[in-house]
Amino acid sequence: MDLDISELELKEPLPVVGAEDLRKSLGRLREKIKAAHESSIDTKKSYDLYTLAVEDLLRVDVSGCISRRAEASWELSRAVSIAKASFRGTSMPSARTLSYFSKLYGFYAIAFGIVSTALFDFLLFSYPNESALGVPLWSAFFAGMGSSIQILIGVLRDLLDDGLVTGYRRPWYIVLPFLAAIFGYVAYLLLSSSTFTFDICSQKGSIALICFAIGFTTNWIVRVLSRAFDVKVAKI
Repeated sequence: MDLDISELELKEPLPVVGAEDLRKSLGRLREKIKAAHESSIDTKKSYDLYTLAVEDLLRVDVSGCISRRAEASWELSRAVSIAKASFRGTSMPSARTLSYFSKLYGFYAIAFGIVSTALFDFLLFSYPNESALGVPLWSAFFAGMGSSIQILIGVLRDLLDDGLVTGYRRPWYIVLPFLAAIFGYVAYLLLSSSTFTFDICSQKGSIALICFAIGFTTNWIVRVLSRAFDVKVAKI
């Protein structure tokens, strides 16, 4: 399930009309097949047809690519239908199909984002004056809330742009709010150091906003650090 078309170079430029739409459509199909595969749904036929559609794309055979894509979509729909449970002759959602649609439309990420946002909101109102090693814990809570809200916005953006979720499917996003809380704590430490001359007590609202912004950008920060680390390792 590793064939990705996002960085493939075509032998010839595709016709202008519908070229980018075709590429995006194949990308969405790949994500659907991937979600089905991760949900233990048989995707062999649909993936084989998807592979042929990509090969047609590389040969600039637009009509062939469209035909293969349609066949792959039909085979995927058929596989999902077969994976449904049956009760007295009536088709019902099964654990596999529920998992498929949950992954496809980000139900898990949405549920986690809502719960995580509510958790940090509760902590903010329940422990507004608590501190650890002289650092108020609201700095961590604001950052955690920022990251939780970013997850919800990221899922919504994926749904609006592509009709399915591409960025928050694997469980790695669960650690983001808690990692953001650490970033927020460290940010307060840095801002309260002697390097900065303004009065922290009088700028509490500004610091809270900065911590929230750091939490909101935690996913981006992690990606940047990950790329930088990969480049550094590659040079060694």
